[in-house]
Amino acid sequence: MSETDSTIQATPATSGKPATPRPAKPRGGDKAASASRCLVVAPAAATATALRLAGSQAPVSVYLVRTVEAAPDETFIATVLVADDPTLVMAARRRVAAPVVVVADRLDVASELELLRHGAMEVLAASSSGPEELWQAVARARVRQQSMLANQPAGSHAAPVAPPGANQASEALTLVDRLPLALILARANGTMIHANTPARRLLDTGDALTLDAGGILRAATSADSRRLSGIIRAVAEGAGDGEGALTLERPDSETPLSVIVVPAGRPGQGVALFVSDPDSLGRITEGRLSALYGLSGAEARLVNGLVQGRRLEDLADEQKVSPHTLRSQLKTVFRKTGVRRQSELVKLILTGPAVVGAATVAGEAPPDSGAFSI
Repeated sequence: MSETDSTIQATPATSGKPATPRPAKPRGGDKAASASRCLVVAPAAATATALRLAGSQAPVSVYLVRTVEAAPDETFIATVLVADDPTLVMAARRRVAAPVVVVADRLDVASELELLRHGAMEVLAASSSGPEELWQAVARARVRQQSMLANQPAGSHAAPVAPPGANQASEALTLVDRLPLALILARANGTMIHANTPARRLLDTGDALTLDAGGILRAATSADSRRLSGIIRAVAEGAGDGEGALTLERPDSETPLSVIVVPAGRPGQGVALFVSDPDSLGRITEGRLSALYGLSGAEARLVNGLVQGRRLEDLADEQKVSPHTLRSQLKTVFRKTGVRRQSELVKLILTGPAVVGAATVAGEAPPDSGAFSI
């Protein structure tokens, strides 16, 4: 097909072969007519993907070109860019005054944020999107751009900017990486889009939770995988009480992983999974305990040991002091922290600010705040 002036409607695929473009009558410079069309920019290799997403029941006609430069000087409701090059987003914004929706083959948090910073209004993963998701994204992008234009001063010609929240999202993910609890962000179909430092460490072991070839979260057993997938989908869609919980068996350990699943983003968009591994508690520094609760060095060592699940008698043997000495220190700790029992003390520490950043073990550099590898 020519790179320049063909309007196409997607037709259903037959016999397992990709759909092919069906040229419509050229509309030249008819801007009133083109205002009901959507411009789709897709390299030759992405034509099949573009047609699949457009669908035979597309609410508007689709004008397909191979390059941004081939786009006609007309008005379109939106530009769908079937490529994940941020520079193409800027080129599309300059060429066509329409909101840009990007459909990317491989999508992670870093690349998604980069596309948003370059002016994309919506970003979708081709592997987990269909015609309905695409046209919903187009509608959201149009509303978002109209809202931004309405708030723009009269006569302003500022360069396209990322949608509100893009930079804040990057900063938020940096903080997420400092959490001691494993946190995974996933789409409704189970595709992982981000994992913080403890979660990546957990996934690397492949013990109870891992990723398949498509980047979808899987458990160690098929039964657990089905339960996990079902809960993720249900929570993302808002079913039940809005959250889910399950345990995942581990072949190499008697203690299972505990997983809490809560919604993340808009309904149907995705979820956040909080994963607790009893065998891998974060390391809390004694200096931080001393600063937060006014503990002496000896008291901080005692508290750190108790938080790690150590018995008082074992700590006494290790420190070469009597259990009586540690019990006396523990009473002082109770007074300083305002608790009465050892269980209350452990809960206070694990739910307080001392655990922030505890996921970074000794000798390991903290995650790079400018990149999020998956």
